[in-house]
Amino acid sequence: MQSRPEALARRRCAEPIDTGRLANFGDLFPSLTKLPYAQGDKGEQFFIPVDWGNTSILYRPDLFDVKEESWTMLWDERYSGQISMSADATEAVSIAGIVLGAKDPFNMTDDELAKAKELLVKQKPLVRFYWDSNSAVEQALASGELVASTGWNSSVVTLTGQGVNIKFANPKEGIMSYCCGLVLTKDAPHIDKAYDLINAMTAPEAGKWLIEVQGYGHSNTKTFELVEDKILAERGLPKDPTEFFAKGIFQQPILDTERVQKVFEEVKAGA
Repeated sequence: MQSRPEALARRRCAEPIDTGRLANFGDLFPSLTKLPYAQGDKGEQFFIPVDWGNTSILYRPDLFDVKEESWTMLWDERYSGQISMSADATEAVSIAGIVLGAKDPFNMTDDELAKAKELLVKQKPLVRFYWDSNSAVEQALASGELVASTGWNSSVVTLTGQGVNIKFANPKEGIMSYCCGLVLTKDAPHIDKAYDLINAMTAPEAGKWLIEVQGYGHSNTKTFELVEDKILAERGLPKDPTEFFAKGIFQQPILDTERVQKVFEEVKAGA
């Protein structure tokens, strides 16, 4: 995620993209092409979405008694020492913001941030470890060391492939979604090849591979026509992501990452 100043700084190094040269632009989800950081003040397109994914709760339904899928699962005292959170401050603090009902969990008021810190301090005794790699959390879930953890789509594919009984929650408060994509740098020496790359990565066939092999969503609407419903369901992806985006919580640029990081470091240090 990026702040407004960072977004402006990056645009000074980026070239507006000629969408007329993009074979698939008309088939991309409008909600992704119009993200806050995707366009300039005059409507110029600086960012082309390629893949999107979710941050949610990976949990073992055979080991975790779930009455209702909710972010509060990560505060369930029945499973003390068997829960994990990402070591990423912007992710962990935002999740606490969602739990407390902050108006904007990515840019909280001082009072909201203080309450988010209290929630994370309360949670800390329940946390086995704060993870910083997919493999660490996947191994711990597979062995039963963990029963629930924050995680991403790809871990569902990995663990399911290993025969692990795993679910990817759709919390009642809303699943968190994010989007990655491509930009065009100023004075790019191989402009034609750059456009070829964008066209290749936004093609439905590329998206089919992304969903089936990696478990992440794709920006092209036509991609979802190529993937079997069963595979989409296994990866926690809808047939039509439009409604899914509307119901979820799309990650927004954090305007003061240093403040958020300071809070999380204090939580981990017990301050």
